[in-house]
Amino acid sequence: MEKSYFSLNSKISKKLIQYILHFWRIIEATSVKIPFIYALVGTLWILVSDRLVLLFFHNPLIITQISIYKGWAFVLSTALLLFILIQKDMQAIHHAQKELQRQQTELQVILDTVPAMIFYKDSQCRVVRINKTLENVMKLSGSEIIGKSMFEFLKKEDAEKFEADDWEILRTGLPKLNIIETVTTPTGIRWFKTDKVPYKDETGKTVGIIGFGSDITERIAAEEEVFKLNKELEKRVIERTSQLEEANRELESFSFSVSHDLKAPLRAIEGFSRILAEEQAGVLNDECNRLIGIIRKNTALMSQLIDDLLAFSRISKTQLTKVEIDMKTLIHRVFDELKSHHSERNIQFHLRSVHPLFGDVSMVRQMISNLLSNAIKFTGNRDIALIEVGCQHNENELIYYIRDNGVGFDMKYAGKLFGVFQRMHTEDEFEGHGIGLSIVQRIIHKHGGKVWIEGILNQGTTVYFTIPD
Repeated sequence: MEKSYFSLNSKISKKLIQYILHFWRIIEATSVKIPFIYALVGTLWILVSDRLVLLFFHNPLIITQISIYKGWAFVLSTALLLFILIQKDMQAIHHAQKELQRQQTELQVILDTVPAMIFYKDSQCRVVRINKTLENVMKLSGSEIIGKSMFEFLKKEDAEKFEADDWEILRTGLPKLNIIETVTTPTGIRWFKTDKVPYKDETGKTVGIIGFGSDITERIAAEEEVFKLNKELEKRVIERTSQLEEANRELESFSFSVSHDLKAPLRAIEGFSRILAEEQAGVLNDECNRLIGIIRKNTALMSQLIDDLLAFSRISKTQLTKVEIDMKTLIHRVFDELKSHHSERNIQFHLRSVHPLFGDVSMVRQMISNLLSNAIKFTGNRDIALIEVGCQHNENELIYYIRDNGVGFDMKYAGKLFGVFQRMHTEDEFEGHGIGLSIVQRIIHKHGGKVWIEGILNQGTTVYFTIPD
């Protein structure tokens, strides 16, 4: 009987050990490793200890006493194991809490470094988390905001407005973006631009709201200031336009007066001096005839000066009619007309390759006429006058030029040449009134172009100009 018992226990023990070894690898790295060892040791203790006791002891009292000791040993070992397990769990919980605290601190530091306002609200629209930027803008501490609804730290009308959006997001699960809103803070009314998005759990249910906002008060103030300045600018433009229109009307009136009131006396002077010269030709001596000639010449010069001033004043108010101009044909025609008045001179004219130009035909013709007239005039003391016209590319610009081998000028006076009545030579040297280049500059500027002049004294002059397409 006893031998059969021992044989059965031996078979059970062997079988149990086989199962234990079979599952050991599976549970070796799991959290039930210690309880499993405890169960294994406890089972072996019960089976082996009973066999050993019966093997060495036969007195029932001693066996009973040993069984009591075994029981107490089992209770104590169980208590010790539970203590170890509890300690281990407490350490794991403490470690997890420290790790969670570290992550929470790290997350808050990251949020606090973001310049935008960030907040998170739960499903009851209570504030759960905010960052420092929001505290600084609202002039409220975290303890005054976190865990509270908007009604507890904002004005009622502001809170109602904000929470209306929040409840809509919680209800629909859809974000609300680019919300422009105002809020009253201890420092006054601030403008916010806010984006609110739903926060959903793993089931897709909306359980909170994440918000990102920026304080755009300064931007709104700047926009209002710009709007105010624009309104003021529009008002000034209207006033200046009115003043300019009035000035133009006065200029037109002045132009009429110049053309009528001033030229009428000139015509009278020229007419009477001509009659005097013709009818009293036999009476007047040579000196009188010379003086009458001077009168008539200066009268003609004065009349031409008035015509030039009128032409100069008309440019600013003349509307441009832009078309594509065949510059080669236009330049040839203008030069041929001018050359016909100087048939006795040896003028060599070279027209290089020139591109078409987009501009007002009459104005461009007048500009070319003035420039070629100057080239012909200031080469008057040359045995062979050389005049060259062409164009050249410079980056994205097409630059036209008119070059001559005339008297040239000192470059330190280049800035004065485009002024009205600015002359580098006396009338005894070269006739003119100093208005031609002023008209050229005004025409080119009206086309949106630019003009400049280069020269070397006694070697020649080159005038450059550009007119954009």
